[in-house]
Order: sequence, then structure tokens, then C-alpha cells
Amino acid sequence: MTIIADNPFNATPSLIGYLYQCRYALYASLNKLRQEEDFLISIESLDDIVFEKSGSPFEILQTKCQTVRPAILTNASPDLWRSIRIWCDGITNGRIPTESAFYLITTATASENSAAFLLKDGSKRDVSKAVEILDSTVESTNNRENHAAFTAYNVLSQPQKISLFKNVFIIDRSPTIIDLDKKLRQEVNFAVKYDQLDSFLDRLEGWWYRKIINQSNSINSILSSNELRLEIEHVIWQLREDNLPIDDDILKATIDATGFQDRIFVKQLKYFGLHDRRIFFAIENYFRANAQRSRWVDEYLVSGEEITNYDETLHKEWEIRNLQMMDDFLPDSSESEKKDKVKEIYKWVETSEHLPIRKCVTQPFVARGTFQILADKKRIIWHPDFDTTLDPLYQRGGKKI
Repeated sequence: MTIIADNPFNATPSLIGYLYQCRYALYASLNKLRQEEDFLISIESLDDIVFEKSGSPFEILQTKCQTVRPAILTNASPDLWRSIRIWCDGITNGRIPTESAFYLITTATASENSAAFLLKDGSKRDVSKAVEILDSTVESTNNRENHAAFTAYNVLSQPQKISLFKNVFIIDRSPTIIDLDKKLRQEVNFAVKYDQLDSFLDRLEGWWYRKIINQSNSINSILSSNELRLEIEHVIWQLREDNLPIDDDILKATIDATGFQDRIFVKQLKYFGLHDRRIFFAIENYFRANAQRSRWVDEYLVSGEEITNYDETLHKEWEIRNLQMMDDFLPDSSESEKKDKVKEIYKWVETSEHLPIRKCVTQPFVARGTFQILADKKRIIWHPDFDTTLDPLYQRGGKKI
């Protein structure tokens, strides 16, 4: 959310209102994208949502999400007049071009024959009558909450009012923040298979919110249709049959290693003398792989059988290396020699390109973290003496006795 210094209307909205605003902006952007429109979009600049072309606003949207049903939009409704105030002030001070289209998108219902009702698109639209009703409301209503809006409205001449409201459209009974789920799905149902829609939307919305948040302190808070188009293509690519999504919240999560010190895989690494920093990388890989694999399963992007088969594949790769190492041991091999051999295998885990779970899943933490998951289950034992010396309370398989 960008705060413009000379705009007095950028107050922090309630959480539900702000989330609705951001979500509706995504819905409106997807709709325009489907119609092959190019645009720039900003959140909380001149208004809640502003669409631009060539640096000039062409659609200005106010969103109002009522949490109480039924909500009615009357001639004196503060939600209506707050929007009118923003539009009038924007026209008066030249911040908003007069040819822009203005939309009030509300989950409330416009009262029959009210000004808002007459400003809806359709056969009953009557701009002149709507302006007459607004004039009358200003003259007859003693509403302190609307006083500033009435003042801004009266600054405009009658021709200016008619010119403004010819471009004003009220969209009432709009979908609630929950109902937007269905609308969003309708906009993107072409992109992926039906059973992947939830996964697709979760990632697209996550990216959308991150873009808005990351730009909250930026002077330029504009997103482009091209950015959105590229992200859609990226998520579609991630959900192909030969690929799987790698999620930013998992990839960029901050890991606190202190909670992992008693894990079996960490004990194993300490046993053969691995450097603390390398152990931290192992913990990172374990966390990321465990979290990402669990999410894939929860979202039905992979089956439990595919995970099991992948574990078996990597286990077999390790087993071959381990047997080669064991063949090199002599009866009188020293502890130092054993640890050196173990470190050679572990270096292979850290630096080699391992078989991916699917062809296009190339993020290294997936395989490296899977080795740690197997070590935590004691399906992998790095040092052959680990069970008998360091961990007598555990049997192979990780169960206490």
C-alpha cells in the first residue's frame, strides 16, 4: 500500500476491507487479462484500485465490503459519500483525469430508485436524476459524517457534476470476500486441470499479496499486466506433470536450528565431526524438503506412493556408495579413516546432482533434504558405528526400546 503525501484519504482500512480490496483487484486484473487488455494497476494510490494505460488512469475503483448482511446503500450512506468525496477532490485538484471511469464496488444493495440505483449500468440508468437526488440529499441531510463529502461535491458546478457522474458506475451486490473464490476460479479454470485449481489459485494469490506487500514502501507501487501474465505462466509450468511447485514461503523461511539438535539426523552428522555450518545447511534442507513434500501430498499433487518410490530411489543410491565404502574398510581401520570415508559420501550428498522426484524439479534441497529425512528415520546410517556407540537407546528405524 503506497501512501501519497497529498492524498488525505489513505487511512489504514480494516483487515477484511483491505484483503477484499486486494482480492478484488486480482479478480478485475484477471478479467482484463482474459480480454487481452494491457494495463498497469496500483493499490491505494489515487483510490483503492486504479487501472492505468500510458501513465494515465482510465478506471478508478472503490471497494466496500460490508460484514453485516443485509446492507443497504442509501442516498446518505457514508460509503457512497466517501467515494464521491475522493472523486470530487481528485477532479478539482487535477489528480484524476475527468475522462476516467469511476466504479463503486460494494457488497451492499442499492436502494430502489436511489442515486446509487440510478447510477448502475443498465436500462434504468439515469445520470441527471441521480445528480438531482444527490443535490437534494446535500440540501436536506444534516449528517456530520458526510459534511466534508458534501462540501467537496458542492465545489463542482452542475455541468461538472453531470460530466463526472456520466463516468460513475455503481456495482452493488458484489461477491463477498468468500464468494470471490468462485469468481477467481472462473477466471483461471482454463489454466490447469480442475483438481489443480486450488493449488494454482493459492500460489497466484500468494504471489499477488507478496507483490503488494513488498511494494508497500515503494514510490512506484504499480503492477503490470505483463508481470501477472508471466506469473500465471510460471505457476502453470510448475503444475505440469513433469514438475512440482517450489513455494517461496518454504524456500525463504528462516530456520531456527536450536529446535533440531536432538533429531537423529543431526546426531549422526555430529558423530562423524561435520562442521557446525554444514550441519545448519543440513537442517535447512531437512526442513524445506519435509515441508514441501508434505504440502505436495496435502494438495494431492503427489501420491504417497510417489514419495515412497523417490525415497527408495535415493536410498538405493546411498546404499551403493555405502557398500563401496564398507568394502574399503580393513579390520584394523582407524576411527579417523572411517570418518574420512563417511565425509566423502556426505560430500557427494552435498554437491552432486541427484535424481529429481520429477524431471523438472531441480531445486537441490528436495534431494538433499530427503537424504536427511531418511537419516532421521535411520534408514541411512552415515557412520557404521553410530548405532552401537552414540545411540544405544535406539534401534534401527528410530524407535526407542
